[in-house]
Amino acid sequence: MRIFLFLSIYSFSVFAYVPTVESLFRHGGNADVSSNSIVVNFKITKEVTESEANAEHAYFKIVMTKAGDTLKISQAQFLDDSYSDSSMIHKAYNSNFSPFSIGEESAQVEKGLFWGLMKSIFFNDGKHIVNYLKTLGTDIKLNEEIINKSKINYLVEYKKYLILSSKGSKRKDLNPLKPEDLQEKSKVEKTMSESMYADFDQVHLLKKGEELYWGVNANNFQAVFSYENRHPVKVKYRQGNLESDIECLNYFNFDGSHFSPKEIIVKTFDGEKFKIDLLNIKYFSEREEDLIRRLQRWDSLVKLKKDSVARPQFLL
Repeated sequence: MRIFLFLSIYSFSVFAYVPTVESLFRHGGNADVSSNSIVVNFKITKEVTESEANAEHAYFKIVMTKAGDTLKISQAQFLDDSYSDSSMIHKAYNSNFSPFSIGEESAQVEKGLFWGLMKSIFFNDGKHIVNYLKTLGTDIKLNEEIINKSKINYLVEYKKYLILSSKGSKRKDLNPLKPEDLQEKSKVEKTMSESMYADFDQVHLLKKGEELYWGVNANNFQAVFSYENRHPVKVKYRQGNLESDIECLNYFNFDGSHFSPKEIIVKTFDGEKFKIDLLNIKYFSEREEDLIRRLQRWDSLVKLKKDSVARPQFLL
């Protein structure tokens, strides 16, 4: 208990008050995810102008499967919200979606941001989107690049000391945080008073009305997160004079311990706007052989169907 309490004090001082960019994208309001896959059904509606025809809806089922640091993404499109076999009209699959497999072209950037955000929301993964932003030249760091290694070393040694003490060891090991040498003691105190992570002044508290938020500002990238649960609220990326942004609205608890937005608004670089309604979400575990059989089945369902429907370029 003493070990946990001690380490928690230092973790709390860092994550509660000065979270890093990667920590924010870990979606701290969610419980850990034990399954390797998630299926999400959603409806996409393109915003239309008065001069255009009535809005049309498109229905999709996506399955994201973790494979190490990469994602295997399956995507199926349907004619209606029945999501029946007979209404499936298109299937796409990416077996190795990683931060390093997406390019810098506008359509690719929109894909990289959208799927990186999905991995953040549903798999509590902050490294994916940070790594992708780094490939785009955004001055942003992973936790492992900015962690105070000297402080970590002292904490590791102190943990060992506590374990030995709790076991009644007869060894007369000194508390590593309280050395007898005055010069070494001053060095330890200085290190332990420092932050766990170097501060690049990219994360700030924001206030909108009576609500507090965490804000990230890193060159051509901005993001906003809810203060308490750290739900991703909005991300925005600038490419020259163009901007693309994704806004996540109305978070809800969909299975008792995990949260998702009910609506996602995507604005593309070319000014198009799409509303995504998330209709059904479920975690499950899928073996490789089951994934292959599922894809083969999808192939058989769309094999003879003609598909001329345009899809938003942030999808597969």
